[in-house]
Amino acid sequence: MGTAGAAFEYPINTSERGLAPEFKVAPYVGVSMARPGNGNTALFYDTDNRRFVGWSTGTTDNSKQILSPLQDPEEALFSFKTGMELIYMESTRFSNGLVYAILQDQNGQRHIYGINMGGNGFVQESKYENLQAPGFDQASRFAFHSQFPFLFYAEGNKVHMYNLATNTTYESVITLPSTSEVTFLKFNLYQQPLLTLLNDQSEEFMARQFELMVGSYDKNSTDNNGGTLGFYKIDGINNKVSKRTEYSGFARIADVVYRERR
Repeated sequence: MGTAGAAFEYPINTSERGLAPEFKVAPYVGVSMARPGNGNTALFYDTDNRRFVGWSTGTTDNSKQILSPLQDPEEALFSFKTGMELIYMESTRFSNGLVYAILQDQNGQRHIYGINMGGNGFVQESKYENLQAPGFDQASRFAFHSQFPFLFYAEGNKVHMYNLATNTTYESVITLPSTSEVTFLKFNLYQQPLLTLLNDQSEEFMARQFELMVGSYDKNSTDNNGGTLGFYKIDGINNKVSKRTEYSGFARIADVVYRERR
């Protein structure tokens, strides 16, 4: 999402430009990753009022620099005013720019909403409830694939794979040593809006975006260097996961970003 610096002159979590913030927003911004940097809309979550709010370049609200509550469409799959706690949100390239949101209701049950941010954005595309996913309601690390309808989530030293299309969980597709704890899951999609401008156009390099990065930490480490980073290939046809390589000797891994050369 590109915009002029004036967009950051005042807080935008207000109903009128220039006012003090009126509500808190979750630390996520949902955009289409089909062409990152070129989107006209962005999705946010108001944690005080428990609702989705949006930003768009093509509205009067944008000229005022505010976030607007999203209105439910006719025959809505769900209400944008969810009344639930947002646990996690991730932007993907799946379906030309689907943003997945994991929400938790008052009973502790979690749901997944899919909002398509391609085109003009904010299109309700999917809703997943009653997930047959052991440990999902307690998990805190997640990653959504951009080529297949797969959710990966961590439980202790294990990573499970959930197929959203079939409501099937493939348990323990990755099992780390018993003393390890998963601290990080991510698919690092390249941020360059035009991938053809990247120096390396090889199939191998482009495929790196769709490898699952798994950061873990050895709880028995005594030198603060018990962190390990593994890279895993995803076989979406046979529902298999295989480790390509692994590096160790890190501190606790919080995030990893590839360097992109143009």
